[in-house]
Amino acid sequence: MPHWFGLTDGFYHLNVGKEQIYRNTNEILNCRQDKYPEYKNPDIYVDYQIVRLYEDFLDTLSDVLQPIQKEILALIDAHDKKCKLLNIIDYIYCSAEYYSILDDCDDAMEWRQRRHLSSMHLSYPPYVAMWRHENSITFRWDNKNNVEHDIPVWSSQGGEYQFSVAEFMHEVESFHNRFMSAMKERVNIIVIDNPILNVNIDIDRLVQEHGERELSLGHALKRQPCVKSWETVISANQRLSIIIEQSAKS
Repeated sequence: MPHWFGLTDGFYHLNVGKEQIYRNTNEILNCRQDKYPEYKNPDIYVDYQIVRLYEDFLDTLSDVLQPIQKEILALIDAHDKKCKLLNIIDYIYCSAEYYSILDDCDDAMEWRQRRHLSSMHLSYPPYVAMWRHENSITFRWDNKNNVEHDIPVWSSQGGEYQFSVAEFMHEVESFHNRFMSAMKERVNIIVIDNPILNVNIDIDRLVQEHGERELSLGHALKRQPCVKSWETVISANQRLSIIIEQSAKS
């Protein structure tokens, strides 16, 4: 049965400054063409349900818009430079010795994870993070480790771009409005003259879901951020840093 999610099938990428995220390199496209000749003209952009990107983005939105404190800015770069961090946290979660500080791990890392744009539905998910400090939103991406057959997958290997909050929200609202307008046209095609023969479609539910989706941005903006106390986050990171230092010495 066709559903709203499925009707969003299409191609997507993100324009950030002069860069395009989720755009494949010509080299990887040529490699895939050679390896899988049955696939003609492989797609330069992501071929997937567009709402997948949209839902993941809305899931982070209230956290991205929550200003972080100056002390947290240092943690962002510090965590990026500690390549062993995730391995250490995995070790902590699996070690009975550290069960007592699992909550510290959650407090120390959740704020960061909630500002990461998930794309685990992709074979080589780009690393994309967003955060707000004062009236500026930083958009950072890193694809250096995304390689297939030793070939870079994504055309933009990494970068950082800053928006004002007003600019950022203008782009968010613009995409929401354009996306919903395009989806309304697709839904109307089904309602007026269903082109999918011999398929039973719950028209009323399809129309109802579109109405619900039109409200999704407003609901996302009302969602409470995960961080209730930055002091708790800073304290947890200080305790986690001690473990990281001890691990580095061992």
